[in-house]
Amino acid sequence: MNGEDLPPELWGLIITYLPSLDKRTCLSVPKLIHDLALPCVFSHLALRLGVLLPGERESRDGDAEKDLTTYCIT
Repeated sequence: MNGEDLPPELWGLIITYLPSLDKRTCLSVPKLIHDLALPCVFSHLALRLGVLLPGERESRDGDAEKDLTTYCIT
């Protein structure tokens, strides 16, 4: 059995268990997998609002330093 024999529902289930980086990689493959991965990759939006003063910056791990508020929209 190869991947083309699997029903789209099963591919969709498999994609939901992939790490985020692998889900994004699925956007670069044939249309069926791309279309199934698209909602998984863009399922939520993280929006950070606030003011950064000179000398302040957002940390590399995604956690905002003081005076920033994070909203997740799913």
